[in-house]
Amino acid sequence: MSAACPVCASGRVATVYALPRVPAHSVRTFRTRHAALAAPTGALEIVNCRDCGLLWNRKFAPRLMRYDEDYESTQAGSSVFDAFHRALAERLVHEHGLAGKTVVEIGCGQGEFLRLLAQAGAGRCLGYDPAYRGSADDKSIEVEAANFPTTGTVGADLVVCKMTLEHLDDPVAFLESVRRALGPGSAAPLVLTVPNAGYIAADAAFWDFYHEHAFYYRPGPLIAVLARAGFVIEGIEPVFEGQYLLATARPGDPPEAGLPRGGDGDPAALRDRFARSVDRWRGLLDGDAAAGRTVVLWGGGSKAVAFLAALDDGPQVNAVVDINPRRQGTYLPVTGHEIVSPSRLQQQPPARVIAMNPAYRAEISETLSGLGLDASLVALGDRV
Repeated sequence: MSAACPVCASGRVATVYALPRVPAHSVRTFRTRHAALAAPTGALEIVNCRDCGLLWNRKFAPRLMRYDEDYESTQAGSSVFDAFHRALAERLVHEHGLAGKTVVEIGCGQGEFLRLLAQAGAGRCLGYDPAYRGSADDKSIEVEAANFPTTGTVGADLVVCKMTLEHLDDPVAFLESVRRALGPGSAAPLVLTVPNAGYIAADAAFWDFYHEHAFYYRPGPLIAVLARAGFVIEGIEPVFEGQYLLATARPGDPPEAGLPRGGDGDPAALRDRFARSVDRWRGLLDGDAAAGRTVVLWGGGSKAVAFLAALDDGPQVNAVVDINPRRQGTYLPVTGHEIVSPSRLQQQPPARVIAMNPAYRAEISETLSGLGLDASLVALGDRV
């Protein structure tokens, strides 16, 4: 990628976090430990723009990206995330009057959100995702196991694109294709969610840096890429405890205005915050290992992979737990940690459980209690 900021073209940029070797994909499933250890790798060089606040991975390698049926990104199954998802679906149907209307979701995963939209009263619910592996027997939604088409038009009353834009190395070109697909004269809203770079920076959340994410947006850069693609922003807000940005835009000519600012004025301080965050967590694990305490991670997705990569494969971690049955019995890329079900912890009760997302702390605590386990529970983001 360019040495200057890809969004605002500022040359006032600096590297704030780097790792020479990380898994190319964070949520691909590997059925054997051998395959996991041999997983493709990439690198991280997270660069911060002092002017607009964009964070991006200068080492992002699109050639390493592959989204197919082994890609397992769903968070469905957690009561906390399911409640968030359902409330968002109901909100969109109500706010945009989608009863009997057509909704298109780009990057729909396994169609979980499309089904919630249908249940909330939306009409035709059509999705695109090359990783879709569902059945044609599900008549409530229509999904094409393919990328969103770059030619032709779609008759959508609303387009949803959740947690997809950050994966693309040319977001403007993608958004331009969405604008073309809506057709001339369309006023259909586009609803986006992306990871919140402001949250990552404030929390020094190094576990939220993955090779498969090319960009990490604050409101200013997100507004800018939408404007360049022919969309006018209508609203942008943090959701899911501030971890995501939710943006709504419509086709139109953006007003002539300067890019909203909001960068970190001192990249050296930001780089230091990330380094100190890594050191704190490495110190906790080293102390547990020295004391002979068993430690497990709760959540076998991207955050666990990034956390272990930053801590030199985390040999002090004894197990990784996930409630998603499709992840259980598979292995994390590069480190080869097996992902197990919560009930497996009863065989070797842990002394400490590290929740990979603080949003699930209460849910995890309740599950541990139900299993009769009395472990110390901390979450990423805690000041350990």
